[in-house]
Order: sequence, then structure tokens, then C-alpha cells
Amino acid sequence: MRISVLGAGAVGISTAARLAVLGHDVIVIDKDARRVASLCNGRLPFYEPGLEGLLTAAALAGQIEFGVDAAIGLKQAQACFIAVSTPEKRGEPCLVHVRHAAQEAAHFAPGECLLLVRSSLMVGTTDELAKLHQRVFVAHPELATRGSLARKPQRLLAGTQQAGTRQMIAEIYGGLLDEGADLSFCPPHEAELRSFADFRRAQRVEAEVFARTA
Repeated sequence: MRISVLGAGAVGISTAARLAVLGHDVIVIDKDARRVASLCNGRLPFYEPGLEGLLTAAALAGQIEFGVDAAIGLKQAQACFIAVSTPEKRGEPCLVHVRHAAQEAAHFAPGECLLLVRSSLMVGTTDELAKLHQRVFVAHPELATRGSLARKPQRLLAGTQQAGTRQMIAEIYGGLLDEGADLSFCPPHEAELRSFADFRRAQRVEAEVFARTA
């Protein structure tokens, strides 16, 4: 399957690398040209245990590439994972980058392309995006935490009740499901609530680490 990932942060790169080793053709799009150049040369712009090796394996297999042009990267996508940053703003994820990425995905990706959001969300975000762009967006939170993003996920969650969408997501993760990974579906607001809860938890952990080292 041809898959585009918008965002070359820790979640975006780990998602892309794991999808690539499953055999999908993946392109990662990011506006930061220096970051993209670094990734093209096999260098991660951050540290995540095991991810560099995973990325190298995907690159050697010819399953992953990087670029800065969303129009080109989304042109033939069958699925698009939005994994852009959501910096904290007054205790909530700032969704500016998510909204911009959703606009690009809705505009440049083919109509049949599945749009999944890995970025942190607020409850109601995918409904808001759907109404704005007349496309279906699926909340698909990253359940792993920093330090374990390169590992094969044992649990996957997606917020959709549409049979066709569920089938396509199952096809994307077919290799993992064959190995025993669990794929669960729930109403969109429940997946968004999990996404928001994980965001808040990460913020608390970060604050605790900062307090201990201050």
C-alpha cells in the first residue's frame, strides 16, 4: 500500500518505519528541509531507542523515502497518517499544525485515501475536520510512549464505526495482526479521549522530570 506520513517527529518517523518494515511504500513529508535532509542521510534528528536501526532496515529495503512537498507526497496515497506536533498550550494540545496538515491531506490526497490522525487530539476534533473538509478523519492514537516507539505494537486503537474503514485499517496492519497484535475499534470520541489523556499524561511526566532535574 502507498502510505504518506505528515510529520517527521518521533511519532511520525516511528509510525513510518514500522509501516515500511511491514512492506508498505511509505513517504514522510515534513516542512523542515534540514530535518528531511538529515533523514535522507540516515540520521535521526532525535534519540529514540531502536528507531535508527528500524529506519535503516526500511531504507535498505527501499520502502521509505522523505520529502518536503505535500502535493507530491500525497498524490498517490492510499492512506495518510497525520503525525505533526501538538505543543502544549494552556494544558491542551495546540492543534494548529494538525489543522494545517488536515487541510493539505484533504486537498492533495485522492478521495479514496484513508486519513488517520496520530497527533494528539481534543474530543470532537475529527468531527470538526470532517465538517470543514468534507472528508472522513479517523482518530488513531499512538499508544506507545517515548522510549518504546520502535517496538512492534501489541495494541492498536482506531476511532471508527464504518465497516469499510475498519477493513482498510486491518489490511494496513495485517502483518502485525498475524503475529498476535490486537486491533480495537471504538467510537471516534473515545479514541480522541484516549489521545487527549495520553497527551496530559506525557505532560505530567515531563513536568515531573523537569522538577527533579531543576
